[in-house]
Amino acid sequence: HASRIIPGTINEFPMFSLLIGDMHPHLMGIPFVLLVIGLGVQLYSAPYQSGKHWIYDNWQLFIIAALALGVLVPMNIWDFPMGLVILGGAITLGSLRAGALAAPFANEMIDKNDTGDIGMVGHRLRESRTRRFLGATILVVLLAVIAVILFIPFYFTFDGNANGIFPEREQLSNVKHLILIWGVGVFLGGLLTFHVTKISKVFATLDGNTLVVALAIGFSPLALWLQPIWMIPFYLFSILFWSAYRITNQTSELIRQRPVLSVLFKGMAMGAFLVAVIIFLSDGIAHSYADAPGTASLISRLFTIVPLSIFLVLIIYLCISLSIRQDPEAKISIIALMPLGLLAIALGLIMGVELFYVSDLFGGSLHRMNTVFKLYYQAWILLGIVGAYALWYVNAHLMKLGTLSRKIIRPLWIVSILAVITLAYYPFASAYTRAESGGGAESMTLDGQTYLSLESPDESRVINWIKDATDPTAVILETPIVPCVNDPEKKCSSWTEVGRISGSTGRPTLLGWEGHERQWRRNHSLIATRKMDVQDIYQTEDLNKARKLLSKYNVSYVIVGPRERAAYGVSGMEKFGKLGDRVFPNKEQSDANFVIYFMSMQEPNN
Repeated sequence: HASRIIPGTINEFPMFSLLIGDMHPHLMGIPFVLLVIGLGVQLYSAPYQSGKHWIYDNWQLFIIAALALGVLVPMNIWDFPMGLVILGGAITLGSLRAGALAAPFANEMIDKNDTGDIGMVGHRLRESRTRRFLGATILVVLLAVIAVILFIPFYFTFDGNANGIFPEREQLSNVKHLILIWGVGVFLGGLLTFHVTKISKVFATLDGNTLVVALAIGFSPLALWLQPIWMIPFYLFSILFWSAYRITNQTSELIRQRPVLSVLFKGMAMGAFLVAVIIFLSDGIAHSYADAPGTASLISRLFTIVPLSIFLVLIIYLCISLSIRQDPEAKISIIALMPLGLLAIALGLIMGVELFYVSDLFGGSLHRMNTVFKLYYQAWILLGIVGAYALWYVNAHLMKLGTLSRKIIRPLWIVSILAVITLAYYPFASAYTRAESGGGAESMTLDGQTYLSLESPDESRVINWIKDATDPTAVILETPIVPCVNDPEKKCSSWTEVGRISGSTGRPTLLGWEGHERQWRRNHSLIATRKMDVQDIYQTEDLNKARKLLSKYNVSYVIVGPRERAAYGVSGMEKFGKLGDRVFPNKEQSDANFVIYFMSMQEPNN
């Protein structure tokens, strides 16, 4: 039940996946996501982040980062956007941080040797923030391009079933469900944010440019949800407006020398901008209400999203501020910048599934099931890192806070530890309960196949024989369907024992769980063809037809067991003894529950 808290969705998490042995891409991708995060730390820490000069100094790291990012697509394509944001954010913030740290040295070098080589190096170090940001943007684009090129063959054959990203107008997660799932993780992130903010004192003086950037990024998901078409033009207009406002105000002698004109110009500009904002918001709210009638739905969504957006703005402002600070005392806080960045991405993922969904083969009340599943999973990984870091950071630097701040944060820190201890009950209890239910003390083992030796010893022997006696690339044939429990006339696939032998041995077969196979591709004709061919192979009594189909798929071993007999009957099973050799069990066992035939006139290796 822990993975089905939000109705109509799957909110799976790593411990649950490990518990059920869910060897799907979202689980297999975890080490690669952790690799990307580690490389993000390296990219953030790399010195002299300045366009082409940075590539010269760090090209090995850059190529490895591109490789790690590119492999996320064939491994688990959902991880690629998050990986790009992690690496892109690390490069951008690292570039700003390197500029801030280099500024004092650059000024000194320029003063000493303005026109010489040392002076030129100083000028390069003292690049403006805008130029550094543009240089970082070019690096991020180049990183994404190389990541795609490295795995270009995969894209030529990739066949996904996604139909696009659409605004979520119908469903909304209950706040109590969000607190139940994310309460501890977000609380620890908030604790870290509060602690860093108090130490760095970044809000002692507000920086207008940084605040504008943080607001634009933090509220961009909500703005895009309100105005899917006009959001980007509005943002472009806002950037042009802000640039014109800043440039004109700084360069125009006429405006600077006449305060009245300055006030008039600022008033007209801000008035025009506020009118644009009001039109943007009112039109978006009106369209949202028209798509999903009921003010409660819109109000509830804003009640959920706006606090998350404000928290996101706070973290983004904190990250940028720490990156551009030259204050040596901010060193401790700068170390926490990368975990804060991961926290911002996690909040964006949690907020994003309340605003958008990826359209795929799931529809109706399940239309956002996959979106919540995959993006929540990423948020779990990020918040796991942030939470663990927050516990260490707060404990290690608690005494650096003022007395009042310590009095506030110490009880919160204790509460967070108790919450983590409480949550730690689940992994132990769930693992013990699941193992105990599988067969008592005998099944209390790390071997996930032990239950089979207790539940179906004959099948367990088949699996062990295939592991020991066949080539790892040998194609085996078993049924992809079995009679349904509640409706024997209907053939079932998913959530059954279908494919258990191929899945337990790693040997390829013609077809797995049909429902899951359909989720991974847009074209389902191959599934239907293979399903019918398997049926023909087992049921036909025509030796030539069976031989051609077996040769078509290069089948080496045919399994005839209880599932095959239940799905296709027994009339066509005798032909396999004429097409190949019976290799399991020995021929003296005429009443064997499972029989394996080797499809060759030659003797098998074992």
